[in-house]
Amino acid sequence: MKNPPTIESARLAAPAVLEFAWSTGETLCVDLADLPKRNRAFAALAKPDVFARFEIADWGHGLDWPGDLGMGADRLYELARR
Repeated sequence: MKNPPTIESARLAAPAVLEFAWSTGETLCVDLADLPKRNRAFAALAKPDVFARFEIADWGHGLDWPGDLGMGADRLYELARR
């Protein structure tokens, strides 16, 4: 892939599950339910109200959450393709 995919849109599909529309034309889901357990830096995302307050970063290069939390589009795409 010449350019890494970017996020065109994202929505909460289920608790801790996000559905993304990608610049590749794909629509893929990512389950991040275990992320707060695997990485303490993301502990706040265990709270559904915090998790739901994500925003797409500038130019679709990732997601941002309150508390300076974020994840790059490349990592989210990798997780979605598993």
